[in-house]
Amino acid sequence: MNSQWPVTLMKKDSLELPSLLQSVFRNEIAALVIKNFWSLERCRKAVEVIMGYGFDYYEGVYPPIGRIGITQFEHRFSNREKSSYFDKAPGANKTRSDLFIESGDPVKEVTNLLHCFTDTHVAVESTGEEYFAGLVRNIHEALLHLDFAPRDALGWDISNILAQVSWNIVLQEAEKGGQTVVYKRPWMKSDEMRKVPESYGYEMELVRDRQEATIEGEAGDFVVFNSQNFHRVLPTEGQRLRLTVSSFIGLTGSGTLLLWS
Repeated sequence: MNSQWPVTLMKKDSLELPSLLQSVFRNEIAALVIKNFWSLERCRKAVEVIMGYGFDYYEGVYPPIGRIGITQFEHRFSNREKSSYFDKAPGANKTRSDLFIESGDPVKEVTNLLHCFTDTHVAVESTGEEYFAGLVRNIHEALLHLDFAPRDALGWDISNILAQVSWNIVLQEAEKGGQTVVYKRPWMKSDEMRKVPESYGYEMELVRDRQEATIEGEAGDFVVFNSQNFHRVLPTEGQRLRLTVSSFIGLTGSGTLLLWS
């Protein structure tokens, strides 16, 4: 049985945020969780609008994952798809802003939070190209995987980042299940040999006997973890959907924090 990797809890206005965020980038701690980052009323307003809007789904992903917004991951296979991503990004950012007009734009809030507590530049664009950030997702289950631009975004500016984390705001938790499990096991190139055929997932053997952090994820929680680590979402049960809004944060060589989805 894997041993537990402790999760760090902190307050929204904590002056420790810069040092703790650096610790996540350096993979020294499993995750940061700010409880009550959003009120339940803000979450309720956001969920009501999201459910009325409806979801698209990742292509070729099973179990299905619903999304509102666009992903770099789905536009990574050609220069044509890359151009399409940047063409769609401004409209996708406006849609996100409209969805959260009553509850407050989470991307702007996270950007402001980083501005307030770090002395680095925070951006959603690079070399004049605007990225989309703030993907809304309905995840019933996510297989063991990782997210790391130097692997996922060859030929994109974000492939030059030094480290990558993922932030999520939990808008609604499932009735049962849906925990995020993060393993203290960063991806390496040789791991591609252990990818499950015709799937984005990887063999569970890669994380056997590794420390793991289990993040419950209640409505209103703000969660940050190093996405180069293998991670997964456990299956949910019940009728209530597990809903989050999220993006990646990449640390560039100049010290800029770049957001994208």
